[in-house]
Amino acid sequence: MTTSKPVLEDCSICLDPMTQADVDHPLQCSSAPLCGFNFCRNCIESLITSSKDDYVEASDGSRQVKVHLHCPNCRSDLSRSIRDTVLLRKVDDAKAAAGVWGGEDGGEEPNMTESQRRTLKAFKSSAQVQQAVDEARRGERLFLRSVEEREVLRSSDDENPFREEEGLEKKIGSHKHLATDEEKKDMDASDYSDYVEEWGFEADLEGVHGSFRMPRPPKRLQEEQPVRMARVDSTLFAGLGYFMDQGEKLYVTELMTSGDVDQLAEAAEVMNKIAARTATPKTRPGRGSNKISSTPNRKRYSRCASIFQLIEESKVAQKKEDEKLKMVTQAIAKGRPHQRQVQAWRKSAQRRANQPPLPVRMPKSIQIHVTSKHHGLALCDDVWDGTVMDAYSKITISHSPFGGKTSIHKKKQDNHPGVRSVMGQDGDVPIELPGQKRVLVSDLGPEAGAQGVMKGDVVTHINGAHVHAKSASEVNEFFDFLESDDSFEDDIVTVVFNAEPSVAEALKRRSYLVEPET
Repeated sequence: MTTSKPVLEDCSICLDPMTQADVDHPLQCSSAPLCGFNFCRNCIESLITSSKDDYVEASDGSRQVKVHLHCPNCRSDLSRSIRDTVLLRKVDDAKAAAGVWGGEDGGEEPNMTESQRRTLKAFKSSAQVQQAVDEARRGERLFLRSVEEREVLRSSDDENPFREEEGLEKKIGSHKHLATDEEKKDMDASDYSDYVEEWGFEADLEGVHGSFRMPRPPKRLQEEQPVRMARVDSTLFAGLGYFMDQGEKLYVTELMTSGDVDQLAEAAEVMNKIAARTATPKTRPGRGSNKISSTPNRKRYSRCASIFQLIEESKVAQKKEDEKLKMVTQAIAKGRPHQRQVQAWRKSAQRRANQPPLPVRMPKSIQIHVTSKHHGLALCDDVWDGTVMDAYSKITISHSPFGGKTSIHKKKQDNHPGVRSVMGQDGDVPIELPGQKRVLVSDLGPEAGAQGVMKGDVVTHINGAHVHAKSASEVNEFFDFLESDDSFEDDIVTVVFNAEPSVAEALKRRSYLVEPET
C-alpha cells in the first residue's frame, strides 16, 4: 500500500520544490503574519554566503555592502534568526532522510547525501549541536507564539461594528432555528423579555401576525467559558524587559502567572538564558576592547565544519544585535528627556507603585558545578505551613557562634495593603496541608552568590527534577549522584529556586489585580 505525499509549494526564488523542513521552519520576519514570504534552504545559504562578501566601492567613492540579510519581500532584518532557521532545516532534513522521526534512532539510509550524514553524526555525537538546536527551537516557538498573538489582535481589529449588513447577516444565520411552543415555556421570564427587546417586530390592533415565530434565544452568558487574553507584566522580568521581544515577554508572563510550579521553573530558566545572552563578555586586564570575540578556542572539526560554523556565526550575530540594542538603550537613557517623556515616566512609576507587590522570593535559575567542593550551597531543612502568605514572608537564617546551630526566622507582611489585596478575604489562603518539608539555602559560595542566590531561598528543581517535599540530606544525595554521573558536560547542573506552590499561587492571584500596560 502506497501513500501519497503532500504536494509542497515551489521556492519563490529558484522555483525548485521546497522540502517539508522548509515549510515547517519559516523565516522569522518581524512583519509576520502579513509577510509570509518563504524560500528554500539553498537560497538562504546563498544569501548568507553573499552577505559575507567584503565592502565594495560605489560610484561616489563610498563603501557599500553588497547584500544584507533582509527579507526579500518585507525587508525586515533576519540576521538574528536566519542561521537558526538554516540549522533547524538541516537537522530536520537529515532526520527525515535517515528516518529517525519520533525519537527512534535509525541507521543511515543509502540515499542520504554526505552533507546529511555529517549533520546527523554531529547532532547525535555533539552536545554543543544539540544545545544549539534546542535554543533554535525555543526561539522559533517564541516567534510563532508572537505571530499568533498578533494574528488574534489583527483579527479583532478587523471587526467593524458599523458594518450593519454583515452583522445582521451573522445574527440571522445564527438564529435560523425557530423556537417551538414547548421551548418557549422553558424560557425564564427574564431571558424571554431581554431577548424580545433585541428583536423588534410590527403588530397591529389585532396583535402579532400568526406567521410570526420567535427565534431561539442565545445561550446564557454564564455557560460560555471566559477567554483570558495574555498581557505583558513588565514587573516580572527583573529589569530584563529591554532585552526581550514581545513574544518572549508574553511567554514569560504566561508561565509566571500560570499557577504551576513546573512552568514557573521554566520561566526562571528562560530568564536566566536571557540574562546570559545580554551579559557583557569578559576581557583580559589591560586588553580592553569593544569588539566581541568571534569564536571561542576549541578544536577544529574536519568533517563537521559546516554545521559548527553555522552555530558560531549565529552566536556572533545574536551578540551583535544585543550590543546594538544596548547602545540604543544607553543613548535613550543618556539623552535629555522632553517634558512629555518625564510625565509619561512619572505616570508609569506611579502605576508601578500602585501595583500589588511581588512575592519576597521570586523564582530564579542558576548553573553551578555539581562537585561538593565548588557548588558552595549549604542546605537546611524547613517546614512550609501550606499557605500562600508564605510567599510574602521574609525568611532570615542565622548561625549560632557556638555549636553552629542554624535558626530560621519568618516574618509575615500581612499588614501591607497590597498583600492583603492579593490574599483577599481568605486570610493566609491555605492550599496544602501544614507541615510540608522543603529545603532552604543556609549558606552559599561565590559561584551561586554571583548569580543572585540568597540565604533563605527554597531549592525546588535540579536539572528539571522536582525536589518538593524532600529533605536536605536527600537533596545532597541527589547532588552526589549527579557528581558521579559522567553524562554531564563540565559537571554543570541547573538549579531553580523559589518555584514553589505558594509563589505560583501568589503570582496567579496577583495577575488578576495588575493593571494592563498602555
